Amino acid sequence: MYIPFQNATFVPVRFDAGTYTHGDTTLPRVDAIAARDAAGKLWLAVTNLDPNRSVAVEASVSGITPNPPLARP
Repeated sequence: MYIPFQNATFVPVRFDAGTYTHGDTTLPRVDAIAARDAAGKLWLAVTNLDPNRSVAVEASVSGITPNPPLARP
C-alpha cells in the first residue's frame, strides 16, 4: 500500500467526515492522503478510523477520470 507514496509528490486532500472519540482521544473519523508518482499517476489512500461505523466515500478530482473506476459497494 505504501510503495506508490515513496518518492512521490504530495497532493493536498480536503474532506470533512467528522470525528471519532475513544476515551480521551479524538481523531478525524476518516484519514486520507494523496500523491502523484514519477509516472504522473495519482494515488489516493483512505482509512476509516472509526471501528463502529462504516463510511461511504465519494471522491472527485478536477480534470481526472479514475482508471479503473472507483469501486461501489
